[in-house]
Amino acid sequence: MARKATGQVSSASRRRARRTPCASVRTISGVSGPSEVLPGVGTGHWAEVELQNVMADVRRGIWQPPRQQPAEPCTRVQSPTFHEFSSEWYEGKALDLAENTRLDYLNTLSNHLVPFFARHTLAQITVEEVDRYRRSKERERAALIRAHEEQAKLPPDQRERLPKPLSNNTINRTIKLLSRVLEQALEYGHIDRNPAKGKARLLKQSKPSRSYLQPPQVAALPGAAGELDHDARYGDTGRRRPLLAVLTLAGLRISEALDLRWRDVSLAARRLRVVSGKTDGSVRPVDLSPTLQELLSEFKTRTR
Repeated sequence: MARKATGQVSSASRRRARRTPCASVRTISGVSGPSEVLPGVGTGHWAEVELQNVMADVRRGIWQPPRQQPAEPCTRVQSPTFHEFSSEWYEGKALDLAENTRLDYLNTLSNHLVPFFARHTLAQITVEEVDRYRRSKERERAALIRAHEEQAKLPPDQRERLPKPLSNNTINRTIKLLSRVLEQALEYGHIDRNPAKGKARLLKQSKPSRSYLQPPQVAALPGAAGELDHDARYGDTGRRRPLLAVLTLAGLRISEALDLRWRDVSLAARRLRVVSGKTDGSVRPVDLSPTLQELLSEFKTRTR
């Protein structure tokens, strides 16, 4: 005789239900935003009804055990925001960066990029949005310049300390950092292209003006250095004059000149050799002018 089928209802409380967490995002500001899914739990009357239906199928011999349904993966409805993704990007890079670079990245993200793009999803950052960001920085600069001009009209004790207007170079650096963040988003498949990449997104930069010493100024330097050597206290090596002569007349870098040793200088052949250059190509022979040869000879004789 077949054993009578039996069964019971087991209700799981909501408190004990297993939670299936999605990824938790830690932003630069330190605020977490977890998203969780709580599977439904059948209890009470409807569970009793379902049990009776199952028992009836067992008595008729048609009951089949339920198929195990694979758990649905927890997926995002949309791509992450720039705030979320840039925070993860910075956290992953920070440990490998030099201290000054790390602080520069943090300042650029916190004070420039995140305030503008915080609520944009990555997919919403288009070429047009990047250009809007650049124009907003130009407007901020113009407003700061006007504010500085107004402050200049006030007495010194009434002036406020204002931030320095951003240069084209600084604005371009923020856009280049944006491009680095979005490049990783492209690698991860969040976007189809990097809208911040390319010179078209950058402002034009003027080449820095450089000043050069004129021949009369170069000629005056050794003389002025010689006066400092003459007035130096007892025990001073008096190498200011020959050092400046090597820099100006031989064209050595300061590090190359400081690393020179007498074994690297041939006064008879009127030549010296740079042996500790910045690059392999910097290791080179340098011819000495008659003036420089005379200065170095005098210095060598005096310091023996």
